[in-house]
Amino acid sequence: MPGVLLAAILAVLVRVPFVGRPAFPDESGLLLVARQWHNGGPSLYGDLWIDRPPLLVAYWWVADLLGGVGAARLMGCAAIAVAVIAAGWAGWVIGERRGAYWAAGSTAALLGSPLMATNAINGELLAAPFVLLSCALTLTAVRRTWSVRFEVMLAVFAGVVGSCALLIKQNFADALIFAVVLLVVSGVRSDLTWRRARRILGWGVTGAAIPLLLTVLWAEAAGHGFGDLWHALYGFRSDAVHTIATQSFSAPAERLVRLVGVGIISGIVLLSLRYLSTIRRAIRGDASLAVATAAMLTFGYVAVLAGGSFWLHYLIGLVPAVALAAAQLGAFSPRHLLSRAAIGVVIAAAAITPVAGVASGAMADDPTETAVTSYLQDARLDDDKVIIAYGHANVLEAAGLEPGYPYLWSLPLRVLDPDLDLMTSTLSGPNAPTWFVGWEPLNSWGIDEHGRLESALDENYREVAKICDVEIYLRDGADRDTPPEPTVDCPKP
Repeated sequence: MPGVLLAAILAVLVRVPFVGRPAFPDESGLLLVARQWHNGGPSLYGDLWIDRPPLLVAYWWVADLLGGVGAARLMGCAAIAVAVIAAGWAGWVIGERRGAYWAAGSTAALLGSPLMATNAINGELLAAPFVLLSCALTLTAVRRTWSVRFEVMLAVFAGVVGSCALLIKQNFADALIFAVVLLVVSGVRSDLTWRRARRILGWGVTGAAIPLLLTVLWAEAAGHGFGDLWHALYGFRSDAVHTIATQSFSAPAERLVRLVGVGIISGIVLLSLRYLSTIRRAIRGDASLAVATAAMLTFGYVAVLAGGSFWLHYLIGLVPAVALAAAQLGAFSPRHLLSRAAIGVVIAAAAITPVAGVASGAMADDPTETAVTSYLQDARLDDDKVIIAYGHANVLEAAGLEPGYPYLWSLPLRVLDPDLDLMTSTLSGPNAPTWFVGWEPLNSWGIDEHGRLESALDENYREVAKICDVEIYLRDGADRDTPPEPTVDCPKP
Protein backbone atom coordinates (compact mmCIF):
# COMPACT_ATOMS: atom_id res chain seq x y z
CA MET A 1 0.00 0.00 0.00
CA PRO A 2 1.60 3.28 -1.10
CA GLY A 3 0.26 5.24 1.86
CA VAL A 4 1.81 2.86 4.40
CA LEU A 5 5.17 2.91 2.62
CA LEU A 6 5.06 6.70 2.46
CA ALA A 7 4.36 6.87 6.19
CA ALA A 8 7.34 4.58 6.87
CA ILE A 9 9.63 6.70 4.69
CA LEU A 10 8.54 9.92 6.37
CA ALA A 11 9.05 8.42 9.83
CA VAL A 12 12.61 7.56 8.87
CA LEU A 13 13.37 10.87 7.15
CA VAL A 14 12.49 12.98 10.20
CA ARG A 15 15.08 10.99 12.19
CA VAL A 16 17.93 11.34 9.72
CA PRO A 17 19.04 14.82 10.90
CA PHE A 18 19.60 13.44 14.41
CA VAL A 19 21.63 10.35 13.44
CA GLY A 20 24.93 12.18 13.91
CA ARG A 21 24.04 13.81 17.24
CA PRO A 22 26.31 12.90 20.19
CA ALA A 23 25.20 9.84 22.10
CA PHE A 24 22.66 9.97 24.90
CA PRO A 25 23.60 8.42 28.27
CA ASP A 26 21.49 5.27 27.77
CA GLU A 27 22.96 4.70 24.32
CA SER A 28 26.55 4.99 25.53
CA GLY A 29 25.85 2.86 28.59
CA LEU A 30 24.40 0.05 26.51
CA LEU A 31 27.29 0.31 24.06
CA LEU A 32 29.83 0.03 26.88
CA VAL A 33 28.02 -3.00 28.34
CA ALA A 34 27.87 -4.73 24.96
CA ARG A 35 31.50 -3.92 24.20
CA GLN A 36 32.80 -5.95 27.18
CA TRP A 37 29.98 -8.50 27.27
CA HIS A 38 32.08 -11.56 26.41
CA ASN A 39 35.15 -10.65 28.48
CA GLY A 40 33.88 -12.49 31.55
CA GLY A 41 32.99 -10.96 34.88
CA PRO A 42 30.67 -11.33 37.84
CA SER A 43 27.47 -10.00 36.27
CA LEU A 44 25.19 -11.37 33.57
CA TYR A 45 26.96 -9.24 30.95
CA GLY A 46 30.52 -9.19 32.23
CA ASP A 47 32.00 -6.54 34.53
CA LEU A 48 29.20 -4.01 34.01
CA TRP A 49 25.70 -4.50 35.40
CA ILE A 50 22.44 -3.66 33.66
CA ASP A 51 18.81 -4.60 34.23
CA ARG A 52 17.96 -5.29 30.60
CA PRO A 53 17.31 -8.45 28.53
CA PRO A 54 19.98 -10.04 26.32
CA LEU A 55 18.47 -9.22 22.93
CA LEU A 56 18.85 -5.50 23.67
CA VAL A 57 22.50 -5.99 24.62
CA ALA A 58 22.96 -8.14 21.50
CA TYR A 59 21.59 -5.28 19.38
CA TRP A 60 24.26 -2.96 20.77
CA TRP A 61 26.92 -5.62 20.33
CA VAL A 62 26.08 -5.73 16.62
CA ALA A 63 25.97 -1.93 16.50
CA ASP A 64 29.46 -1.78 18.02
CA LEU A 65 30.76 -4.14 15.34
CA LEU A 66 29.19 -1.90 12.67
CA GLY A 67 30.54 1.38 14.02
CA GLY A 68 28.88 2.32 17.29
CA VAL A 69 26.09 4.76 18.05
CA GLY A 70 25.73 5.95 14.45
CA ALA A 71 25.19 2.39 13.27
CA ALA A 72 22.71 1.79 16.09
CA ARG A 73 20.68 4.80 14.98
CA LEU A 74 20.63 3.71 11.35
CA MET A 75 19.47 0.28 12.48
CA GLY A 76 16.87 2.09 14.59
CA CYS A 77 15.57 3.80 11.45
CA ALA A 78 15.02 0.36 9.93
CA ALA A 79 13.22 -0.74 13.11
CA ILE A 80 10.84 2.20 12.88
CA ALA A 81 10.11 1.43 9.22
CA VAL A 82 9.27 -2.16 10.21
CA ALA A 83 6.99 -0.88 12.98
CA VAL A 84 5.05 1.38 10.61
CA ILE A 85 4.67 -1.35 7.97
CA ALA A 86 3.60 -3.89 10.62
CA ALA A 87 1.05 -1.40 11.95
CA GLY A 88 -0.27 -0.94 8.42
CA TRP A 89 -0.51 -4.72 8.01
CA ALA A 90 -2.46 -5.10 11.25
CA GLY A 91 -4.64 -2.12 10.32
CA TRP A 92 -5.45 -3.68 6.94
CA VAL A 93 -6.65 -6.87 8.61
CA ILE A 94 -8.78 -4.78 10.98
CA GLY A 95 -10.22 -2.22 8.60
CA GLU A 96 -8.67 -2.64 5.16
CA ARG A 97 -7.35 0.54 3.51
CA ARG A 98 -8.64 3.07 6.03
CA GLY A 99 -7.58 0.94 8.98
CA ALA A 100 -4.11 0.50 7.48
CA TYR A 101 -3.64 4.22 6.89
CA TRP A 102 -4.83 5.24 10.35
CA ALA A 103 -2.64 2.64 12.09
CA ALA A 104 0.45 3.34 9.99
CA GLY A 105 -0.04 7.11 10.16
CA SER A 106 -0.36 7.20 13.95
CA THR A 107 2.64 4.87 14.38
CA ALA A 108 4.80 6.91 12.03
CA ALA A 109 3.83 10.14 13.75
CA LEU A 110 4.47 8.87 17.28
CA LEU A 111 7.71 7.00 16.57
CA GLY A 112 9.08 9.57 14.14
CA SER A 113 8.77 12.53 16.48
CA PRO A 114 11.35 13.20 19.24
CA LEU A 115 8.57 14.38 21.57
CA MET A 116 8.63 11.07 23.46
CA ALA A 117 12.45 10.82 23.39
CA THR A 118 12.30 8.57 20.34
CA ASN A 119 15.46 10.20 18.95
CA ALA A 120 17.44 7.97 21.33
CA ILE A 121 17.74 4.27 20.64
CA ASN A 122 16.24 2.59 23.68
CA GLY A 123 14.58 -0.69 24.51
CA GLU A 124 11.05 0.62 24.04
CA LEU A 125 11.78 1.84 20.52
CA LEU A 126 13.31 -1.49 19.49
CA ALA A 127 10.62 -3.64 21.14
CA ALA A 128 7.65 -1.81 19.59
CA PRO A 129 8.18 -3.26 16.05
CA PHE A 130 8.14 -6.79 17.48
CA VAL A 131 4.88 -6.12 19.31
CA LEU A 132 3.21 -4.72 16.19
CA LEU A 133 4.53 -7.52 13.98
CA SER A 134 3.32 -10.15 16.44
CA CYS A 135 -0.14 -8.55 16.58
CA ALA A 136 -0.29 -8.46 12.78
CA LEU A 137 0.62 -12.17 12.59
CA THR A 138 -1.98 -13.07 15.23
CA LEU A 139 -4.72 -11.09 13.50
CA THR A 140 -3.82 -12.66 10.17
CA ALA A 141 -4.02 -16.15 11.67
CA VAL A 142 -7.36 -15.46 13.39
CA ARG A 143 -9.19 -13.25 10.90
CA ARG A 144 -8.36 -15.09 7.69
CA THR A 145 -8.96 -18.66 6.57
CA TRP A 146 -5.82 -20.69 5.94
CA SER A 147 -4.72 -24.27 5.73
CA VAL A 148 -4.00 -25.77 9.14
CA ARG A 149 -0.26 -25.91 8.39
CA PHE A 150 -0.03 -22.24 7.42
CA GLU A 151 -2.21 -21.21 10.36
CA VAL A 152 0.11 -23.06 12.74
CA MET A 153 3.12 -21.40 11.16
CA LEU A 154 1.57 -17.94 11.63
CA ALA A 155 0.78 -18.74 15.27
CA VAL A 156 4.30 -19.97 16.00
CA PHE A 157 5.88 -16.91 14.37
CA ALA A 158 3.52 -14.62 16.28
CA GLY A 159 4.59 -16.25 19.55
CA VAL A 160 8.29 -16.11 18.72
CA VAL A 161 8.14 -12.45 17.71
CA GLY A 162 5.99 -11.46 20.70
CA SER A 163 8.42 -13.21 23.03
CA CYS A 164 11.36 -11.41 21.41
CA ALA A 165 9.76 -8.12 22.42
CA LEU A 166 10.05 -9.29 26.05
CA LEU A 167 13.72 -10.10 25.48
CA ILE A 168 14.36 -6.55 24.35
CA LYS A 169 12.29 -4.77 27.02
CA GLN A 170 11.09 -7.06 29.77
CA ASN A 171 7.70 -5.41 30.33
CA PHE A 172 6.63 -5.55 26.67
CA ALA A 173 4.18 -8.42 27.03
CA ASP A 174 1.56 -6.50 25.03
CA ALA A 175 1.50 -8.77 22.00
CA LEU A 176 1.18 -11.92 24.10
CA ILE A 177 -1.65 -10.39 26.14
CA PHE A 178 -3.39 -9.27 22.96
CA ALA A 179 -3.19 -12.75 21.43
CA VAL A 180 -4.43 -14.58 24.54
CA VAL A 181 -7.39 -12.24 25.10
CA LEU A 182 -8.31 -12.20 21.40
CA LEU A 183 -8.35 -15.99 21.17
CA VAL A 184 -10.12 -16.63 24.47
CA VAL A 185 -12.88 -14.11 23.75
CA SER A 186 -13.19 -15.40 20.17
CA GLY A 187 -13.67 -18.90 21.53
CA VAL A 188 -16.18 -17.83 24.18
CA ARG A 189 -18.24 -15.90 21.63
CA SER A 190 -17.92 -18.67 19.03
CA ASP A 191 -16.24 -16.31 16.56
CA LEU A 192 -13.84 -19.23 16.24
CA THR A 193 -14.47 -22.84 17.06
CA TRP A 194 -12.85 -23.82 20.33
CA ARG A 195 -10.78 -26.34 18.46
CA ARG A 196 -9.32 -23.70 16.19
CA ALA A 197 -8.86 -21.18 19.03
CA ARG A 198 -7.03 -23.77 21.13
CA ARG A 199 -4.84 -24.75 18.19
CA ILE A 200 -3.75 -21.19 17.44
CA LEU A 201 -3.25 -20.40 21.13
CA GLY A 202 -1.33 -23.60 21.80
CA TRP A 203 1.06 -23.12 18.90
CA GLY A 204 1.42 -19.45 19.78
CA VAL A 205 2.44 -20.38 23.33
CA THR A 206 4.89 -22.91 21.89
CA GLY A 207 6.43 -20.22 19.70
CA ALA A 208 6.65 -17.80 22.62
CA ALA A 209 8.40 -20.41 24.74
CA ILE A 210 11.21 -21.00 22.24
CA PRO A 211 13.14 -17.69 22.68
CA LEU A 212 12.53 -17.73 26.44
CA LEU A 213 13.87 -21.27 26.79
CA LEU A 214 16.92 -20.45 24.67
CA THR A 215 17.61 -17.43 26.87
CA VAL A 216 17.48 -19.53 30.04
CA LEU A 217 19.83 -22.09 28.45
CA TRP A 218 22.21 -19.27 27.50
CA ALA A 219 22.22 -17.95 31.06
CA GLU A 220 22.95 -21.43 32.41
CA ALA A 221 25.72 -22.02 29.86
CA ALA A 222 27.27 -18.64 30.71
CA GLY A 223 27.55 -19.72 34.34
CA HIS A 224 24.99 -17.36 35.81
CA GLY A 225 21.80 -19.40 35.84
CA PHE A 226 18.14 -18.59 35.90
CA GLY A 227 18.38 -16.79 39.24
CA ASP A 228 20.74 -14.11 37.94
CA LEU A 229 18.67 -13.70 34.80
CA TRP A 230 15.42 -13.34 36.75
CA HIS A 231 16.94 -10.85 39.17
CA ALA A 232 18.34 -8.68 36.37
CA LEU A 233 15.02 -8.58 34.52
CA TYR A 234 12.40 -8.62 37.28
CA GLY A 235 13.75 -9.02 40.80
CA PHE A 236 15.75 -5.82 40.51
CA ARG A 237 12.66 -3.88 39.42
CA SER A 238 10.78 -4.65 42.64
CA ASP A 239 13.82 -3.58 44.65
CA ALA A 240 14.06 -0.42 42.55
CA VAL A 241 10.43 0.51 43.19
CA HIS A 242 11.07 0.17 46.93
CA THR A 243 14.19 2.33 46.68
CA ILE A 244 12.38 5.05 44.73
CA ALA A 245 9.51 5.02 47.22
CA THR A 246 11.80 5.42 50.23
CA GLN A 247 13.85 8.29 48.77
CA SER A 248 12.87 11.79 47.74
CA PHE A 249 10.02 11.70 45.21
CA SER A 250 10.46 15.27 43.97
CA ALA A 251 12.36 14.39 40.78
CA PRO A 252 10.04 11.49 39.80
CA ALA A 253 7.03 13.73 40.53
CA GLU A 254 8.38 16.38 38.15
CA ARG A 255 8.93 13.73 35.49
CA LEU A 256 5.40 12.39 36.03
CA VAL A 257 3.94 15.83 35.35
CA ARG A 258 6.07 16.13 32.23
CA LEU A 259 5.10 12.60 31.17
CA VAL A 260 1.40 13.40 31.41
CA GLY A 261 1.90 16.68 29.56
CA VAL A 262 3.78 15.01 26.71
CA GLY A 263 1.19 12.25 26.59
CA ILE A 264 -1.49 14.89 26.01
CA ILE A 265 0.50 17.08 23.61
CA SER A 266 1.59 14.11 21.50
CA GLY A 267 -2.04 13.04 21.12
CA ILE A 268 -1.43 9.56 22.50
CA VAL A 269 -3.72 10.16 25.50
CA LEU A 270 -6.42 11.81 23.37
CA LEU A 271 -6.42 8.94 20.88
CA SER A 272 -6.63 6.45 23.75
CA LEU A 273 -9.55 8.29 25.34
CA ARG A 274 -11.34 8.59 22.02
CA TYR A 275 -11.08 4.85 21.50
CA LEU A 276 -12.26 4.04 25.01
CA SER A 277 -15.22 6.40 24.56
CA THR A 278 -16.33 4.27 21.60
CA ILE A 279 -15.64 0.92 23.25
CA ARG A 280 -19.32 -0.10 23.35
CA ARG A 281 -19.65 0.44 19.63
CA ALA A 282 -16.36 -1.36 19.05
CA ILE A 283 -17.57 -4.34 21.09
CA ARG A 284 -20.80 -4.48 19.11
CA GLY A 285 -18.80 -4.55 15.89
CA ASP A 286 -15.97 -6.91 16.89
CA ALA A 287 -16.04 -7.84 20.56
CA SER A 288 -12.93 -10.00 20.67
CA LEU A 289 -10.77 -7.38 18.93
CA ALA A 290 -12.15 -4.55 21.07
CA VAL A 291 -11.61 -6.38 24.36
CA ALA A 292 -8.10 -7.48 23.33
CA THR A 293 -7.15 -3.93 22.32
CA ALA A 294 -8.59 -2.51 25.56
CA ALA A 295 -6.63 -5.08 27.58
CA MET A 296 -3.46 -4.21 25.70
CA LEU A 297 -4.06 -0.48 26.18
CA THR A 298 -4.74 -0.92 29.91
CA PHE A 299 -1.61 -3.01 30.36
CA GLY A 300 0.40 -0.34 28.54
CA TYR A 301 -0.71 2.44 30.88
CA VAL A 302 -0.11 0.29 33.95
CA ALA A 303 3.40 -0.51 32.70
CA VAL A 304 4.15 3.19 32.10
CA LEU A 305 3.19 4.07 35.68
CA ALA A 306 4.49 0.96 37.46
CA GLY A 307 8.17 1.65 36.83
CA GLY A 308 8.11 4.68 39.12
CA SER A 309 10.72 6.68 37.19
CA PHE A 310 8.34 8.16 34.58
CA TRP A 311 10.82 8.75 31.75
CA LEU A 312 9.33 10.10 28.53
CA HIS A 313 10.33 7.09 26.46
CA TYR A 314 8.01 4.93 28.56
CA LEU A 315 5.19 6.35 26.41
CA ILE A 316 6.56 4.42 23.43
CA GLY A 317 5.13 1.32 25.06
CA LEU A 318 1.63 2.63 24.31
CA VAL A 319 2.22 3.05 20.57
CA PRO A 320 1.28 -0.51 19.44
CA ALA A 321 -2.03 -0.50 21.32
CA VAL A 322 -2.81 3.02 20.11
CA ALA A 323 -2.08 1.94 16.53
CA LEU A 324 -4.62 -0.89 16.79
CA ALA A 325 -7.11 1.51 18.36
CA ALA A 326 -6.54 3.99 15.53
CA ALA A 327 -7.13 1.25 12.95
CA GLN A 328 -10.51 0.49 14.54
CA LEU A 329 -11.47 4.16 14.69
CA GLY A 330 -10.54 4.46 11.04
CA ALA A 331 -12.69 1.45 10.24
CA PHE A 332 -15.94 2.37 12.03
CA SER A 333 -15.67 6.04 12.99
CA PRO A 334 -13.52 7.81 10.39
CA ARG A 335 -15.77 10.80 9.82
CA HIS A 336 -16.59 11.57 13.43
CA LEU A 337 -15.18 14.94 14.49
CA LEU A 338 -13.58 13.58 17.67
CA SER A 339 -11.86 10.74 15.82
CA ARG A 340 -10.46 13.11 13.24
CA ALA A 341 -9.41 15.55 15.96
CA ALA A 342 -7.55 12.85 17.90
CA ILE A 343 -5.61 11.56 14.90
CA GLY A 344 -5.07 15.16 13.79
CA VAL A 345 -3.39 16.06 17.09
CA VAL A 346 -1.05 13.08 16.76
CA ILE A 347 0.02 14.07 13.24
CA ALA A 348 0.25 17.80 14.01
CA ALA A 349 2.41 17.20 17.09
CA ALA A 350 4.74 15.01 15.02
CA ALA A 351 5.05 17.70 12.36
CA ILE A 352 5.62 20.60 14.76
CA THR A 353 7.86 19.05 17.43
CA PRO A 354 11.08 18.53 15.42
CA VAL A 355 10.92 22.05 13.98
CA ALA A 356 10.16 23.58 17.38
CA GLY A 357 12.95 21.56 19.00
CA VAL A 358 15.55 22.76 16.54
CA ALA A 359 14.32 26.37 16.68
CA SER A 360 14.38 26.47 20.49
CA GLY A 361 17.76 24.79 20.79
CA ALA A 362 16.31 21.83 22.69
CA MET A 363 18.14 19.44 20.38
CA ALA A 364 21.48 21.24 20.77
CA ASP A 365 24.46 19.62 22.47
CA ASP A 366 24.84 20.14 26.21
CA PRO A 367 27.75 22.61 26.64
CA THR A 368 28.77 21.15 30.00
CA GLU A 369 28.94 17.62 28.61
CA THR A 370 30.91 18.85 25.61
CA ALA A 371 33.40 20.76 27.78
CA VAL A 372 33.94 17.96 30.32
CA THR A 373 34.35 15.41 27.53
CA SER A 374 36.90 17.59 25.78
CA TYR A 375 38.87 18.12 28.99
CA LEU A 376 39.03 14.40 29.77
CA GLN A 377 39.99 13.58 26.18
CA ASP A 378 42.93 15.98 26.35
CA ALA A 379 44.08 14.87 29.81
CA ARG A 380 43.69 11.09 29.74
CA LEU A 381 46.12 8.38 28.77
CA ASP A 382 45.22 5.04 27.24
CA ASP A 383 43.56 2.61 29.67
CA ASP A 384 42.64 5.33 32.14
CA LYS A 385 39.49 4.54 34.09
CA VAL A 386 36.88 6.87 35.54
CA ILE A 387 33.88 6.96 37.84
CA ILE A 388 31.27 9.60 37.10
CA ALA A 389 28.83 10.34 39.90
CA TYR A 390 26.12 9.53 39.13
CA GLY A 391 25.61 8.37 35.53
CA HIS A 392 26.54 10.27 32.34
CA ALA A 393 27.90 7.23 30.53
CA ASN A 394 27.90 9.27 27.31
CA VAL A 395 30.70 11.47 28.65
CA LEU A 396 32.68 8.43 29.76
CA GLU A 397 32.35 6.71 26.39
CA ALA A 398 32.96 9.83 24.29
CA ALA A 399 36.10 10.67 26.28
CA GLY A 400 37.52 7.23 25.53
CA LEU A 401 37.79 6.20 29.19
CA GLU A 402 37.11 2.80 30.72
CA PRO A 403 34.45 2.41 33.44
CA GLY A 404 35.95 2.10 36.89
CA TYR A 405 32.70 0.97 38.53
CA PRO A 406 30.09 -1.60 37.44
CA TYR A 407 27.01 0.65 37.69
CA LEU A 408 26.72 3.16 34.85
CA TRP A 409 23.23 4.34 35.83
CA SER A 410 22.13 5.95 39.08
CA LEU A 411 19.22 3.58 39.82
CA PRO A 412 21.31 0.36 39.93
CA LEU A 413 23.83 2.21 42.08
CA ARG A 414 21.11 3.29 44.54
CA VAL A 415 19.64 -0.22 44.69
CA LEU A 416 22.75 -2.41 44.62
CA ASP A 417 25.28 -0.14 46.33
CA PRO A 418 23.01 1.93 48.60
CA ASP A 419 25.71 2.77 51.16
CA LEU A 420 28.40 3.29 48.48
CA ASP A 421 30.47 0.50 50.02
CA LEU A 422 31.70 -0.68 46.63
CA MET A 423 32.37 2.82 45.29
CA THR A 424 34.34 3.98 48.34
CA SER A 425 36.36 0.76 48.53
CA THR A 426 37.11 1.05 44.81
CA LEU A 427 38.36 4.63 45.21
CA SER A 428 40.56 3.58 48.14
CA GLY A 429 41.80 0.30 46.68
CA PRO A 430 44.86 -0.67 44.63
CA ASN A 431 42.92 -0.60 41.35
CA ALA A 432 41.36 2.80 41.91
CA PRO A 433 40.37 4.61 38.71
CA THR A 434 42.54 7.45 37.50
CA TRP A 435 39.68 9.94 37.39
CA PHE A 436 36.58 10.74 39.39
CA VAL A 437 33.97 13.21 38.12
CA GLY A 438 31.55 14.67 40.65
CA TRP A 439 28.75 15.57 38.31
CA GLU A 440 25.93 15.45 40.82
CA PRO A 441 26.12 16.40 44.51
CA LEU A 442 27.86 13.53 46.30
CA ASN A 443 24.96 13.20 48.75
CA SER A 444 22.23 13.03 46.11
CA TRP A 445 19.18 11.07 47.40
CA GLY A 446 20.86 11.17 50.85
CA ILE A 447 23.18 8.39 49.67
CA ASP A 448 26.34 9.76 51.35
CA GLU A 449 24.94 11.28 54.54
CA HIS A 450 28.01 10.30 56.57
CA GLY A 451 30.47 11.72 54.02
CA ARG A 452 32.25 8.44 53.29
CA LEU A 453 32.56 9.16 49.59
CA GLU A 454 33.82 12.68 50.25
CA SER A 455 36.42 11.30 52.71
CA ALA A 456 37.59 8.71 50.18
CA LEU A 457 38.10 11.47 47.62
CA ASP A 458 39.96 13.70 50.09
CA GLU A 459 42.30 10.87 51.02
CA ASN A 460 43.05 9.54 47.53
CA TYR A 461 42.31 12.25 44.95
CA ARG A 462 42.89 15.91 44.22
CA GLU A 463 40.62 18.28 42.34
CA VAL A 464 42.21 19.45 39.07
CA ALA A 465 39.30 21.24 37.37
CA LYS A 466 35.80 22.54 37.90
CA ILE A 467 33.64 23.04 34.82
CA CYS A 468 30.14 24.43 35.36
CA ASP A 469 30.06 23.02 38.91
CA VAL A 470 31.28 19.64 37.66
CA GLU A 471 34.32 18.72 39.75
CA ILE A 472 37.07 16.64 38.12
CA TYR A 473 39.45 14.72 40.39
CA LEU A 474 42.75 13.00 39.58
CA ARG A 475 44.10 10.12 41.69
CA ASP A 476 47.05 10.96 43.89
CA GLY A 477 50.26 9.72 42.32
CA ALA A 478 48.87 9.76 38.78
CA ASP A 479 50.93 12.02 36.55
CA ARG A 480 48.83 13.66 33.84
CA ASP A 481 49.24 16.86 31.86
CA THR A 482 45.96 18.52 32.79
CA PRO A 483 44.82 21.13 30.26
CA PRO A 484 43.45 24.52 31.29
CA GLU A 485 39.76 24.63 32.12
CA PRO A 486 37.73 25.45 28.99
CA THR A 487 35.63 28.58 28.82
CA VAL A 488 32.01 27.48 28.84
CA ASP A 489 28.71 29.33 28.72
CA CYS A 490 27.31 27.36 31.63
CA PRO A 491 23.55 26.71 31.56
CA LYS A 492 21.58 28.51 34.22
CA PRO A 493 20.13 26.31 36.99
